[in-house]
Amino acid sequence: MIRHGFLDERARDELTRLARTGAIAHHLARRANALILLDRGPSCTAVAEVLLLDDDTIWTWHKSYEQTGIQSLAEFGYRGRARRSRIACEPGSRPSSASSMIVARA
Repeated sequence: MIRHGFLDERARDELTRLARTGAIAHHLARRANALILLDRGPSCTAVAEVLLLDDDTIWTWHKSYEQTGIQSLAEFGYRGRARRSRIACEPGSRPSSASSMIVARA
């Protein structure tokens, strides 16, 4: 569980400024807002519900902030998963698992 009050006054003021300004990228303001909410005491789950995000996302943002500081808000190093191969099905056949196969379109 993340303890509330983890932000010092200077960090809280800086994050508040980032969350309120319209001059920065949306993802920065959203991450700053999440950290401010966490600092006030709600759980990752509660913050995630308010912001319509997954609680693991909130936890990851907090962990990054704790390790790297405010500059972690600008990092966006996620590349997603590898592409799945496209498998063409023979006419009349069915894939064994819809989640593991993508039918190639002609």
